[in-house]
Amino acid sequence: MPVLGIFASQMSGHLAPPATTFLTVAFGSSASATSSDGVTWTSRTMPSTRDWYALFYANGRFVIAGYGSTTSAYSTDGISWTTTTLPNSSNWVQTGFGNSTWVIQGQNQPSSFAVSTNNAVTWSAASAGSGIATSSSVFGNGVFVSAETQANLGTNAWYSSNGTSWTNGGSLGATTGWGRGYYNASAGGFLITANTSTNYVSQSTTGTGSWTLRTLPATASWGGALAYGNGVWSYLTNTAAASSTDGISWTSRTTPAATGFGSMWYSTNYNLFVAVINGGVLYTSSTGTGSWTSRTLPSSSNWASVATTG
Repeated sequence: MPVLGIFASQMSGHLAPPATTFLTVAFGSSASATSSDGVTWTSRTMPSTRDWYALFYANGRFVIAGYGSTTSAYSTDGISWTTTTLPNSSNWVQTGFGNSTWVIQGQNQPSSFAVSTNNAVTWSAASAGSGIATSSSVFGNGVFVSAETQANLGTNAWYSSNGTSWTNGGSLGATTGWGRGYYNASAGGFLITANTSTNYVSQSTTGTGSWTLRTLPATASWGGALAYGNGVWSYLTNTAAASSTDGISWTSRTTPAATGFGSMWYSTNYNLFVAVINGGVLYTSSTGTGSWTSRTLPSSSNWASVATTG
């Protein structure tokens, strides 16, 4: 029957997308939900009630951390989870993977990198340096990149090939509370967002220097709902939205909801942006520039993280 189904789909001119798992996890509860298409969602349960955050998918598994705790967890399907122990309690805000290494970033605290080289099973502590507080953990161009936060006067970027030894990558162009990082090689390279009310992001093609401020179309608390797909960067907040094809020039868009967005992910298999908010819905779009559609989630939880397998 599966063979006949695929054949019928091909004959009709439509090839079914590869098997995909969408996952969203709530902050401050044990709620999670999975979907095979980003549209219809099924209620799932995390290993415990916790401030689950910093969800990421890579290397065959979802990895997430408990904000303000020593707990992390991983799963291959978003349903069954294995909990692990982080080296210290930190405000874990972003997870990245590259060079066969997982790095989870703790915000506003020195010695706040958790590093794993065995696919998120065991973790060790690392630091950019004494007194340096950073807030992002994004991988691209062969390096992890992290940005200084407001607690450290928020000026410089740092980079590392292994998540353990960090090098100063130069000024981000402004002193502010820098937030999360993002990367796409064909659309400007690295983007670092601010977690304060601003009208800019900082951009670098390499992540190891030459950072430039790029102007967003509105001043807002832009946060972390940013993703690249379908040829565009899409960025959402509760008061503004923007898109860009290169990370340099940005166009104002209409936000689909007046509620704070937690995060956003793009599914290449479904050509779909998925953005989560604090409430019983999430929003999807095939373009990332408009025509957002609300989708019903199993509960009205604080849905703060989302990711997909493809």
